[in-house]
Amino acid sequence: MLGLYAREPLSRSLFHRLAHDEVWHYHLGDPLRLVLLHSDGSDEDVVLGPDVLAGHRVQHVVPAGTWQAGELLERGDWSLFGCTVAPGFTGEIFESGYADALVRTHPARRSDIERLAVPPHEPPSMPVGFA
Repeated sequence: MLGLYAREPLSRSLFHRLAHDEVWHYHLGDPLRLVLLHSDGSDEDVVLGPDVLAGHRVQHVVPAGTWQAGELLERGDWSLFGCTVAPGFTGEIFESGYADALVRTHPARRSDIERLAVPPHEPPSMPVGFA
């Protein structure tokens, strides 16, 4: 999948987890940030971008079962990226992340969770036929 985050209109990836590993690839534009909430209670920020000497990564593997959300860094305007899942992505491997459950397991990340959680009225999985 090829993706584009933009400042206008605002685009980002809300918290979700997959049943398979997912590889994120930075391609072009401004850096983006992945917020990762691991099943052991730890958390991590990964910045994908062009400046590896500043700690950016050009790719990162998100392990299966890890809650993840992505967004542009604060001053960014756009970022082109790709995601690869093997075996291939289907709606059955996707689960939405809601604030109440995520804050219980990762209370130190409350600010990120409240901003990037799936709204409570949204369904917990991808629509049938999405992929």
